Amino acid sequence: MKNILTTAAVLFGMTAFAQVGINNTSPKATLDITAKTGGTRPEGLIIPQLTGDQIRAATTATPTPVYGTDQKGLIIYATTADSAPAGATASITAPGYYYFDGSAWQKVITGTVANTDLATGTGGIYKGSGSLSGNTTVTQGANTLAFTSTATNGFSVDGTTLSVDAANDRLGIGTAAPLARVHISGAGGAGGDHLRMTNTGSDWALASENAGVQNGITGKASLTFVNRINSYRTMTIGEDNSFRIGGNIATGNAALSIDGPTNKVGIGINVPNATLDVRAASNGSTPEGIIAPRLSLTALQGYNYGGSQTGAIVYVNSASGTPTGQTANVTTVGYYYFDGSAWQKILNTSSGDTTNDAWTNDTTNAMVKIGTKADGTARAAGTDFVVKDDGKVGIGTATATSLLDVVADNKGTLGQDDISLSSYNSTGPSPGLIFRTARGTAAAPANLQNGDDLSNIIFAGRIGGK
Repeated sequence: MKNILTTAAVLFGMTAFAQVGINNTSPKATLDITAKTGGTRPEGLIIPQLTGDQIRAATTATPTPVYGTDQKGLIIYATTADSAPAGATASITAPGYYYFDGSAWQKVITGTVANTDLATGTGGIYKGSGSLSGNTTVTQGANTLAFTSTATNGFSVDGTTLSVDAANDRLGIGTAAPLARVHISGAGGAGGDHLRMTNTGSDWALASENAGVQNGITGKASLTFVNRINSYRTMTIGEDNSFRIGGNIATGNAALSIDGPTNKVGIGINVPNATLDVRAASNGSTPEGIIAPRLSLTALQGYNYGGSQTGAIVYVNSASGTPTGQTANVTTVGYYYFDGSAWQKILNTSSGDTTNDAWTNDTTNAMVKIGTKADGTARAAGTDFVVKDDGKVGIGTATATSLLDVVADNKGTLGQDDISLSSYNSTGPSPGLIFRTARGTAAAPANLQNGDDLSNIIFAGRIGGK
């Protein structure tokens, strides 16, 4: 009896505060166990051990379970998994330490969670389906959180609300089978919006609209940009390749429109009625009209225009320079069009002759001439009317050699080549041919001197080939 008591005294030391010490006499906690050796023998604490099935049977025993709220915090070691985990033993899926939380058994996690633990659902990561018991926050700090997958729907929220196709590097919103890097599917949010971008003072939306009239492309679905502050559609692209931008598209007043099926372009109108259909932006309270490109003569000479520019129209706002080549006719400010080889002036009724027989420039021969007959057809040889740059006038000839050079070839109406002068007045004088001769110049005439001819009328006939 003495030996037993001695052993007990060695093994246990108790304080006045009911603290128990094993292998020590000064316990520092409710139960304080000190190793008996330096590791030459097994040291440690062996918790009661039961199989998973035994734990389940005790927990579900009727009429009174073995484990209840009085056993909350109890620890036990399951030597095997529960063969039918459910209810209170749903977590006993592998051997290990478990504690009772008052209603169910929870696995005790020790050390670093290894990949092998994750494979079996250990470590707080679900292997199968489960539910959160409350709001959960993951505090990462400076640590990263990464998911790796090779599945087509490797990560999803509510099925199709958000889906990550890890196999093809795609993100689906509204679809679990995205067809592009980012694929948004479905009717969208308010107003059909699929993407909404807001900031202080701005609210923009990108929507895929079904066929209607609100997108400015009647009967066709479209991709639409919407200013949600005023609900104006600022740009639409239709399934028929039509395009609308600016203005108020929903009311038919796009600032710029392109009709996909016809390639017609409209300004201020949704559906243009011609190749280019321009509608006034106001009732005349603001400037209206079309302003052609404005270039100086020098700028116009900076490019050599060709056949592909035939019909081009420009407004020359400065004729300063030397007209030459394609710009030989560009001598004044105004509108010009390119005829495929040279720039031609567009005249108005108050600034020149607009009929087919208008004067044209002939820079090669240094003269201006009547280009065509009244009907617009070419003039025949011998019907020329030219004014050369040196002041000579030719009638019936393009090679005037005198101040007035008239050449007629069977043109007289009386059977002869005639120059006819007619005069009509109330006093009855006959027509006159006046010759005035002076020395000097027209600007500074001087008197004749003895021996000067007053005038000459020369009659010459062709004799001997001369």
